[in-house]
Amino acid sequence: FEIVDALGKRKWVHGPAPCSRAAEGEFEWRGVLIDTTAQRQAEAELQAAHTELQHVLDSVNGCLWSAEIDPAGVMHARYFSSGAQRILGRPPEYFAQGLPDCWLEIIHPDDLPEVGETLRRILERRSEGEDAQYRIYLPSGEIRWVRDCVTVRNLDDGRVVLYGAVVDITQQRRSEDAVIQAREVLETRVRDRTAELEDSQAALERQTEVLESVLNCMTDGVLVVNEQGHFVRFNPAAERLIGGGPTGQQAAAWPG
Repeated sequence: FEIVDALGKRKWVHGPAPCSRAAEGEFEWRGVLIDTTAQRQAEAELQAAHTELQHVLDSVNGCLWSAEIDPAGVMHARYFSSGAQRILGRPPEYFAQGLPDCWLEIIHPDDLPEVGETLRRILERRSEGEDAQYRIYLPSGEIRWVRDCVTVRNLDDGRVVLYGAVVDITQQRRSEDAVIQAREVLETRVRDRTAELEDSQAALERQTEVLESVLNCMTDGVLVVNEQGHFVRFNPAAERLIGGGPTGQQAAAWPG
């Protein structure tokens, strides 16, 4: 209890006073007052530090958690921050029901095999830390992507202590998926356009073959002059008529 000493200073004291009965039948209390002011101040400071730490943990945009695996391989929840409600859609006490089952049941079925393998590595002491991404179901049925980073401590007494942090990466995954989708659409368009160009090139080559065949079969001479005045094409009939194929010569120098 608290007292005020002769100097007016407030102090906390602890005073055990056992009661005894005197020979005359009267009750007597004899006790000692112990000054516990420093102890009470230390307890108050410790409580203030704990409250401050709790405020810091609650301000983290994620779910901080810790769990313990006993030597028999049974997992027990040690701590879940208030971020469990924001990130996982469930209050911290939900995960005290029994790990890992209550955690595994909220994970998307397609991601369970990979998460299960991660858990096996931890249980078999083959891991010092994990960094996993998987989908969970919120109570509303909404699917959310999370990233779960875990630090593993293997203790000498056979226990394994896990310290983890889970953050929501749904928007990040959506952005990544949008980029992948856009790249796939672009690649599809490039393939389609390439196929169109190849088809056009093949059609042009077929037309050129037909034209060459027609020119080669004609009995009339055909000559082609480019913009610079050079002969660039003589069909066989033209070469027979003029006695040669002056391709590349100036048309003006051709006698006629």
